[in-house]
Amino acid sequence: AVGVASRFQLRRPPTQTLSTMAGAGSRVVRLTPVSPTPLLLEETIFKRWDDEVPPHNCTLRVDPDGLVLRVLPAGKETFYVDLAYVSDIRVGQFAKQPKDAKVRDALASNDVSDLDSRMLTIAYGTNTVDVNFCNFVAASGDVATEWSRDLFLLTHNLLANNGNVLTLLKKSYAKLCFTADANGSISTKSLTHFFFPPNKDEKARLKAIIEKTGLPQGKDGAFFLSQFPFEKFLQVYIKYANRLDIEKIFSTLNGGKKPFATLSQLKQFLNKTQRDARLNEILHPPMNDKQVSELIMRNEPDGHMAKKGQMTLEGFERLLLGEDNPAINMGIFDLTHDMDQPLSHYFINSSHNTYLSGHQLTGKSSVEMYRQSLLTGCRCVELDCWDGNDDEPIITHGHTMCTDISFRDVIFAINECAFKTSDYPVVLSFENHCSGTQQLKMAQYCQEIFKEKLLRSPIDGFPTESGCPLPSPHALRGKILIKNKKKASMHKGDSIDASKIVDASKEEEEKEKESVLTPPTENPHEEMFSEKTDEVMRAKAYSWEGQSETQTALSDLVNYITPVRFKGFEEAERKNRAYEMSSLNETTAADHLKRSPVELTLIIGGRLVEFIQRERDTIQAIICLRFFGMLAVNLSRSTFKLATFPSNSILANSNRTAKSAISSNLCACAVATKTLTPLLNRPWKTSSLHPSNSKYYPGQCFPNGNAVSTLRWTCLGCQRIRSDVDSKQK
Repeated sequence: AVGVASRFQLRRPPTQTLSTMAGAGSRVVRLTPVSPTPLLLEETIFKRWDDEVPPHNCTLRVDPDGLVLRVLPAGKETFYVDLAYVSDIRVGQFAKQPKDAKVRDALASNDVSDLDSRMLTIAYGTNTVDVNFCNFVAASGDVATEWSRDLFLLTHNLLANNGNVLTLLKKSYAKLCFTADANGSISTKSLTHFFFPPNKDEKARLKAIIEKTGLPQGKDGAFFLSQFPFEKFLQVYIKYANRLDIEKIFSTLNGGKKPFATLSQLKQFLNKTQRDARLNEILHPPMNDKQVSELIMRNEPDGHMAKKGQMTLEGFERLLLGEDNPAINMGIFDLTHDMDQPLSHYFINSSHNTYLSGHQLTGKSSVEMYRQSLLTGCRCVELDCWDGNDDEPIITHGHTMCTDISFRDVIFAINECAFKTSDYPVVLSFENHCSGTQQLKMAQYCQEIFKEKLLRSPIDGFPTESGCPLPSPHALRGKILIKNKKKASMHKGDSIDASKIVDASKEEEEKEKESVLTPPTENPHEEMFSEKTDEVMRAKAYSWEGQSETQTALSDLVNYITPVRFKGFEEAERKNRAYEMSSLNETTAADHLKRSPVELTLIIGGRLVEFIQRERDTIQAIICLRFFGMLAVNLSRSTFKLATFPSNSILANSNRTAKSAISSNLCACAVATKTLTPLLNRPWKTSSLHPSNSKYYPGQCFPNGNAVSTLRWTCLGCQRIRSDVDSKQK
């Protein structure tokens, strides 16, 4: 299943506007900011517990911007949780349960019956392995449910989690506000503490800056919070930061003669210095006077200067810190891709050995890893299933010293978190080593726990037949798909001669053994597919006949993702079964690259051509054309008109046939499909991905650092192609 359109990874937006693009028929989901509900802004009493700490009362509250959760234990130090690091909120049966009976009795408060419904667990951490848990018990099940629902929306707010510098400062200001006493006053000492002055001199300088703000201080240097809004906090921060480098830039843009920059000077700076010169001026036009004037009005603290179209140094610093100058374009978090294409047209965010939290040979297996992977947007997880004790299947890394976990517990975790952050389908990739009896249990667990979420049969309009496409991610929303070996079946038009089964099967086994030792033939396409091989494959269907439900229960749950052995491009094209998929390791991929470089590349390049043709008027398509040096493309694959490349390139000719062009540009094409998303976000120089630069690996070609070892064979493949070219063309 090879595709290019996009990776269908998207966290469900906290609030979303669903609209339809004119003429395209594509859904567009745009993220909007989220505010905390009134319940989260109030002091709510909970009981906090831990296996090592006795239960005690505490209050929970969220700041007005929905960035920080404050946990105030009785008589203890205040505890803060940055909501950007919270991965999950679990309530009821999914929350952590106390192991000690004494702790459970202390939490029950004479009412054990509804204790489970009142449990609340907050999972947070800076990564998906080192996860911390805060466990609480609410006064009622309704309070726990409402807190879980409302708080989860704040924790998965992509706009806030990828905010600008001002967002980070608002988090510090929120913590400062939480230190206010019952009268709403804060000491100057508390304010000074938030800026972490490194020595006495810096501390004295900070106090002098605070005094210049005109804070009306009371006894012991205290002031009221109402008289110190975020604007004054930001003013203190900017002055204390003392950014001399920004002062130098500001002095350069305004000529250094006046303490402000005019509208025309700021406009020239934004369009000539700050703007990326590689941007297309039609799709991303330079800023005009009206837009620059709006920037000044939003960021200049001096209203009188702003009305005259002038910006001071403080306003310029606010501009660089604020939402008008983000490090990330917030538009990329909106869902604008066409998600109604067949499933095989997309990259799928996948996980390998999902259960492991550490070393591949000695690491610890954890059910929590499945939750964390799904919550971060992963849509395909791996389950290595083995026979366990008491006829209960387990998941572990076989033939290693890794620990094992219960298959049933993993299915429960997947059922809980599969669609919390994304509605798009989840694929369970089974590496099945279990006996028939335990496979039956696996099938039963999947059906009993997943229930209607499990896709047990093909949906209407998309049968698993030759020539029929796969359904789209949008059509499969909320569904869990099983990838497991499926019992063979006779397809329409198939026939078989039973007398050939045994001989063909033996001959196939002998060929497999010989293929490991012998190099590829001059014309490998002739042996890619044979009638005898097809006889064997269809004959294997009879091996399942008469088997009990024990052997076939799990196989019956497989539909759109049926793993098969890859026999070659000609055979795959002849069968034309979209629901069959094959996995290739690096060695096998390299072998097919030597045998069928054109066919392998057309699978990748053909998708790019379709994308460019469909999106020809967008900046993404223009970047793709520039990346591959294409001046024009034709969907019939008859001609690729290429731009002129440097003389040391095998692409020096300006016109080539499709096969020659794609084969030569194989390295760039293969790398691009693996990193299409970062490719479309910014323009790249074609020369950095030339096949002639065989020393480059994908991680070095792209500044994002995604070193993908599975693509290193592409460079070797290009060398193979280059060796077949005569010396003059080389």
